[in-house]
Amino acid sequence: MYDCQHDHYTDFSEPVFKDSAKLALAGSLIARALPGQPQADAALAELEAFAQRLGYRVERNGTTARVADISLVDALRLNACFGPHLLIDCDLRARRAVRQSHID
Repeated sequence: MYDCQHDHYTDFSEPVFKDSAKLALAGSLIARALPGQPQADAALAELEAFAQRLGYRVERNGTTARVADISLVDALRLNACFGPHLLIDCDLRARRAVRQSHID
């Protein structure tokens, strides 16, 4: 593959970004108990414990738990584990603005 930015030919490879951690998606995950689910409180407690083991801060308020500053990968992991028992809502954003460039 030809790399026009560096004017040389290379094998196919994935791009490496110096600041990829700063571009990663992160945000908050909110889990709510589903109406009529008797095991919802236990599921919220399990989600809280699981998220804390992963190193996240969790705020619990009745039938709602909020996980702060969660990554996309861990949000997907929590959703896979607890999605059948809880209503999961997640708002993720890039840690810093990503510039878009275009050619006029």
